[in-house]
Amino acid sequence: MGVGGELGTKRYQDKIAHLKQTKDAYAAYDKGRKALGENDISTALKMAEKVIKIEPREGHFHALKGDVLYTQNRFKQALLNYNQAIRYNSKYFHYYVQRGITRERLGDNRGARSDLETSIKLLPTATALNSLGNLALNAGNREKAINYYKAVAGSKSEPSQQAARSLLRLDLPQNPNNYLKVRTGVSRSGYIVVKVSNPNSLPVHMVRVIIHYPDTQGNVRQFFQNVDGIIQPGKVARIQIPLGPVKGTAVLKDIRVGIKRAVLAE
Repeated sequence: MGVGGELGTKRYQDKIAHLKQTKDAYAAYDKGRKALGENDISTALKMAEKVIKIEPREGHFHALKGDVLYTQNRFKQALLNYNQAIRYNSKYFHYYVQRGITRERLGDNRGARSDLETSIKLLPTATALNSLGNLALNAGNREKAINYYKAVAGSKSEPSQQAARSLLRLDLPQNPNNYLKVRTGVSRSGYIVVKVSNPNSLPVHMVRVIIHYPDTQGNVRQFFQNVDGIIQPGKVARIQIPLGPVKGTAVLKDIRVGIKRAVLAE
């Protein structure tokens, strides 16, 4: 740099003092998030209040405190913190999700719906979609609720599992074939066997199967048969129907089997 110039150590340290301070705040924030995840509410709240004091303009810090208060069912206080989080960062999805479910708990369904819809525009989440399904169902909009539940029911998160159960309760009675699987086979004695599997998270019973088959003149006939007992999640029920004896499995291609009725066994 040549001869002369100013080192400016003190001035430099003065300029970065706030950055150094907020670095400590983010470390404390991470500690608070970890504590909340471990259900150490006291530490999480202490860290949230500490970081807000250091940097009151950071949305994440207010959201952390809001999340802690939400776990304590202190919804009105949590709402104030989510308001602050959105004030400082209006583009982060998590704040709207949390304010939405908080408003739902406070009975403000219109505000909840608005926040949750805003959140899924920023980033769709299982929590928001499941809550929107609940709100739609409570408002009497069954089809809209089903669509929200379907959008989220495929993953393994807890909100997704809640949505899957809600979807079953709503839609299985009308559309059992969408939720139970059936296939046919031939028993050792040569009679047609129907297997009904339940890949869902809830047990079903009162299952009734409809079978279409061709008679000896080629006319399609049908009959019904009930499945006894309860089919637990992940289990298969096997029934032998009075068609047979037959030779081989070629006949199965002409037999159509479906679920006529199924009821959740809760």
